[in-house]
Amino acid sequence: MKCDHFSGNPAPPETSPVTACGTERTTSENNSMKKIFTIILLCVIGTTAYCQDAPGTFIAKPPQPWISDGIIYQVFLRSFTSEGTLKAATRRLDDIAELGATIIYLSPVMLADTSTNREFWSPRQKTAPGNNPRNPYRIMDYYQIDPEYGTGDDLKEFIATAHRLGLRVLLDIVFSRTGPSYSSLTQNPENYLLDSHGKYLPDAYNFLRLNVASKGLREYLIKNLEYWIKEYDVDGFRCDSAGDTPVDFWDEARARVEKMRPDAAMLAEGNVPDQMLRAFDVSYGVHVWNYALRDVFVDGKPASFLRETWEKQNKRFPAGALLLRYSDNHDLRRTDILFGEKGGKAVNVCNYMLDGVPFIYNGQEIGDGAPIGIWAHYPILWEAGGLPEKSTERNWYKQLITLRKSAKVLRSGKTIWLETDKPDAVAAFVRRDGDEEILTVVNVSNRLINDAVVALPEVKDGKYDVIFTNGKSKEVTMTKGKIHVPLESFGYLVCKPGKGAGTDK
Repeated sequence: MKCDHFSGNPAPPETSPVTACGTERTTSENNSMKKIFTIILLCVIGTTAYCQDAPGTFIAKPPQPWISDGIIYQVFLRSFTSEGTLKAATRRLDDIAELGATIIYLSPVMLADTSTNREFWSPRQKTAPGNNPRNPYRIMDYYQIDPEYGTGDDLKEFIATAHRLGLRVLLDIVFSRTGPSYSSLTQNPENYLLDSHGKYLPDAYNFLRLNVASKGLREYLIKNLEYWIKEYDVDGFRCDSAGDTPVDFWDEARARVEKMRPDAAMLAEGNVPDQMLRAFDVSYGVHVWNYALRDVFVDGKPASFLRETWEKQNKRFPAGALLLRYSDNHDLRRTDILFGEKGGKAVNVCNYMLDGVPFIYNGQEIGDGAPIGIWAHYPILWEAGGLPEKSTERNWYKQLITLRKSAKVLRSGKTIWLETDKPDAVAAFVRRDGDEEILTVVNVSNRLINDAVVALPEVKDGKYDVIFTNGKSKEVTMTKGKIHVPLESFGYLVCKPGKGAGTDK
């Protein structure tokens, strides 16, 4: 059965998972017929965002409310403080809570491999200054805390403090590969993928690729997740390079995690739609959206490319799937360096007003420009945060976060992209949930636009109140379904219907 793709992020229906082409994953003929009928109905009314001929269910696992409503803040310990330790990071948790973030994603704290054999170093590692073998994403023991960051008690205090402040904690795990010195695993070759000569099959980083088809290894890894929940009270996991590990492993892992902690959540660094069916609450979509932002705001692709990218991802992933929206992380260039301060703000207006889960990397809120280095210790210059310009930038992010958290439509409303008269320079979309609506217009270029026309065919006329902008408008007049908006370079406008705004609904 061929089904058309539809856009939008409707709430998943209360049905059990079915395959995209209507074959149920049970042996019950009656239930199968019900699911086939459900699929036909969804395809007709246009509520599914993922319907393909290839086997695979099409409704995403409903995410935990605390993550779908949340703001994720990454703490990368080597840069977060001058000390680079858990104790020092704990002392800064108040600042994260005050900013408005609700979830901390903590970079790996497991013991890093110390092997100096450069055969097992990644290309970037070989060229990084310091000749440091200790890559936090090349693990030597999943059950030990790396003394570089502190002790088990330090981690417990970090998490307990975060919880007292109302912050959840996702622990970063790396289950696709290890370093060569993981003795309790390397002593059994079945734990790793081997070539035809019995030698380790390295991944793109020259690390040893794990073989989760091994039942013993699979149990070892899942028990490790249970260990971090039981011993340290983590709220869930950010899973590094999740796309390099088979979906069935993550499905089993999530089921086991939920038995221990029903409200746990998992974030996938990957671009595998099927991982969203049973295992993960949020997906990076790898860097597809982030690359699109760079293509548009830096390299000059038309604003319409953002919509095209969003639509392609929306069709590719299951209905209800959440994607991460970010401009910065430990693998990327800093936001203000790549996009510039004004461009970075316009980028994040897009990220925070769109569907998905907003993300902020430590130091981004003050426009930190310290180089990112996985192997080096380049601490954020938090002292600069007291300077007027940096303080203003932090307050701007705080206002953006407050807006996101205060408007339910921004967290769960449908996204509707709008036509503009300048598709090369202006992106516009509405978030809508029933009678609640918020409109966002963004100038993706560094040139002044005196008059951008945005079409809203459902709106006849009326006033829209401006709630967030870097322009001077306090309200926008819409007549016959069109608005005329002046936008400065990288200008943005967020507004909502005021009293008397008429509609054709």
